[in-house]
Amino acid sequence: NSPRSDATTDAQGVALLPLLESGDPYTVTLAGFAPAAQTYSGEAQADLSIVPNTVAGTAVDATTGEPVPGAIIYVYDKTSCQGEACRGSEPAVLVDANADGTFLVEGMPADPQVMIKAPGYSLLFPDALQAGDCNAPYCLQAELQPFEARGFYVPFHYLYNRDLIESRLDLIEQSDVLNAVVVDMKSDYGEIAWEPKNAVAQEIGVYQEDVMSAQEFLAEAQKRGIYTIARFVTFKDNALAEGKPEWALSKKSNPGVLWKDGEDLAWVDPYRDEVRQYEIDLAKELAEIGFDEVQFDYFRFTGQRDHNLLTYSVESTPENRREAISSFSRELMAALKPYGAFTSIDVFGSIILNGNEPLIGQN
Repeated sequence: NSPRSDATTDAQGVALLPLLESGDPYTVTLAGFAPAAQTYSGEAQADLSIVPNTVAGTAVDATTGEPVPGAIIYVYDKTSCQGEACRGSEPAVLVDANADGTFLVEGMPADPQVMIKAPGYSLLFPDALQAGDCNAPYCLQAELQPFEARGFYVPFHYLYNRDLIESRLDLIEQSDVLNAVVVDMKSDYGEIAWEPKNAVAQEIGVYQEDVMSAQEFLAEAQKRGIYTIARFVTFKDNALAEGKPEWALSKKSNPGVLWKDGEDLAWVDPYRDEVRQYEIDLAKELAEIGFDEVQFDYFRFTGQRDHNLLTYSVESTPENRREAISSFSRELMAALKPYGAFTSIDVFGSIILNGNEPLIGQN
């Protein structure tokens, strides 16, 4: 409906609204600010405050001053979380910076908590947003500190020994060089170290109750200021294959019997939507727990020389394998993006030399 009356404020922020009647609602809008509304009660003068909800800025390298492409700006409501506690929560607003590092974030909550993430840099939580000359109410020069993870790997079976875990974390804390740890959270056998929400994971019993849980491990590492990388074994998933054999690989010559690799472990079919959704759901749960990074291993097909000997849900050609891995990568990254965790994928070194590995689908 058309308004009965409208007006533009002057330099002092004053506007005259004729024709208003008691009980009429009215709204004040201004670019870069959240709309504010109230109801007219017959008063001669009414004051109405508007709150900025837009920030413009640039993500730059703190050491070189160069723009940082690929930065992601997360904005949370401070009434829900503050600082590091926001990791693992879904943001109120999420924006990708441009190739030159510039960004414009609109629709922020009244009390925003901003977090900025870019590969190769530490997370940035700006203390406060300030006014400036940037064509927005708030301006932000986001200076990102370069970060290089240096740590060691903790295999899944170590999680059965809390004292051993704490001694390893102490070594990192006391080191002048180390600052990170890679820990199995979804093992080569498909076991996991947290109680899952996913119904299939609950059904097939992949949670190992006797291990130090993901939450406990994370708390101990964070207490020591250690960067945490959760290793997540993907399609080499013996537990899922045994629990859902119809989703697993078998030999065409011996249907119904699980095919196993040289480690006597079964694999699941990367083409199947059910398999992909299962892996995505568990990865999201892990990101929600709050790890700094989730690292995906065995993010590929088996190295079996003749895929035609195995049962897949679709014909497994080199082209189909490449597309399956590429499309799953996009799906997974999109699903994890809101949670703020960094992501990485283990790839064969020969990819650098050959450009692709047709057997495993990595390109």
